[in-house]
Amino acid sequence: MRVRIGIAAELKGVSPSTLRRWEKEEKLTPIGRTKGGHRRYKMACLLGKKEKDEKGKKVVLEYARVSAANKKMKLEDNKNK
Repeated sequence: MRVRIGIAAELKGVSPSTLRRWEKEEKLTPIGRTKGGHRRYKMACLLGKKEKDEKGKKVVLEYARVSAANKKMKLEDNKNK
């Protein structure tokens, strides 16, 4: 899954400008850019997870974002079901 710079920064716990600097320093490079030049990062790389497990089976990564605290509670309730 490809994510935009804002989400990538949030997942890494840094600001978008830090990701831009890391790209210049070749510490973390985006997997590509959109036609408009926007950076896209691979979620598996950001989380430090492989896309496939040791048996070669595809690994599914989950990411969810909520807009309000009360929606976070609903998300957590659904996760535990």
